[in-house]
Amino acid sequence: MELLVSGQIVKITPGQFISGREKANKDLGWKGIKFDRKMQFLEKHGFLNRQVNRHFTLNTIINWDIYQGSNFEGEQVSEQELNNTRTAGEQRVNTYKNVKNDKNVKKKTLSDDEFLSSLKEKFTWIDFDTVMIKMDAWLLVHPDRKKTRRFIVGWLNKMDRPVEMAEKPPTDEIKRRIWESKKAMKEYEEEKDGYIEPT
Repeated sequence: MELLVSGQIVKITPGQFISGREKANKDLGWKGIKFDRKMQFLEKHGFLNRQVNRHFTLNTIINWDIYQGSNFEGEQVSEQELNNTRTAGEQRVNTYKNVKNDKNVKKKTLSDDEFLSSLKEKFTWIDFDTVMIKMDAWLLVHPDRKKTRRFIVGWLNKMDRPVEMAEKPPTDEIKRRIWESKKAMKEYEEEKDGYIEPT
C-alpha cells in the first residue's frame, strides 16, 4: 500500500503504521513528548522498529505476522508455534501477577467517603470542609490539575499544625519528663536572653 504523507509517497507493508507526535498526543489527550517516550520504550524492548524523519515516523511492529497468525509467504503459522510463544509470554505475565498479588494481599481499598473520613480523623486541627472548598476553588483556576487522593494528602500536609497542639505533653511518663525538662530549659533560655545586666 502506498500513502501520500507530507508530500512524500510512502510504501507501507502489513504491520507498519505512520505516526506523528503532535497528532498522537492530541488524539490520546497527552502533552509534550509522552507519546515519543512510550514508542521509544516499545522500540527499546524489541516490540517495534522506528524510522524517524522531520515530518513523521514509520513504525514497524516486530513479529506482526506471528500476531496475525500467518507468515509473510501467506502460510499459516503452526498451532504449536503459536502455543509455544503464547504459553511462554503468559507464564511470565502470570508469574508477575502472582508475585504482585502476594505483595498486595493485605491492602484494603477505601471508598472515597472512607478515605475522606480517615483524613478528618488524622487532621483534627483542620476545618476540613473549609479546606476542601478552598481546594476546589484552586482546582477551578488550575484545570490541568486533578483532585486525586495523592493531591488531597499533599495539600493537607502543607497545612501547619497549631502551636498549642504541637506543645501538648506526651502521655508516656519518661517522654513526658523529658518534654517538661526541655520546656523548662527553653523558658530559662528565653528569660536569660531577655535579662539585661545593670551597668
